[in-house]
Amino acid sequence: MWQKKRYHELMFVIETCQAVSMYRDFYSPNILAVACSQIGEDSLSHHADPQIGVHIIDSWTYYALEFLNSVSTTSQATLRQFLDTFDPELVKSHPGIRKDLFQRDLHEVLVTDFFGSVRTVELHNITSYHSAAADVDYPASPDTRGASHDVPKALLINEDISFVSGLSVSCL
Repeated sequence: MWQKKRYHELMFVIETCQAVSMYRDFYSPNILAVACSQIGEDSLSHHADPQIGVHIIDSWTYYALEFLNSVSTTSQATLRQFLDTFDPELVKSHPGIRKDLFQRDLHEVLVTDFFGSVRTVELHNITSYHSAAADVDYPASPDTRGASHDVPKALLINEDISFVSGLSVSCL
């Protein structure tokens, strides 16, 4: 990807057991990798949801989100400050950072260089999804050519649909 100029800087955030093992073989320039646990170490949950009886968030992710939720798009918080928030006792593991391939000093890299991007989106409403997709060419079987059931049934339903950036989202 670097040779084809598909990125300028890349940050991998790896949250799993033995996460450091996933960035050991990186070799391309301008890559920063952050991992929540060392080799031989588990990545443990922060808490469980008692209603469903399942652990719902990793400790590292919980504290990452806690920090990132306090960051605004105009924040001057640095990646070094972000990474310093991970106390091994709180996250129940020993996070790792691979920065030898990354050219900038983490004290100078803003968190918003990688997190907190704001994107303007436009919401569109369509009365009939079929009318919006009418130009799509659906192949018909030889014995049903031209019949209304050439179009998938989901597209024939007349309902209000919203989409953001081209991805459909059903309105409730």
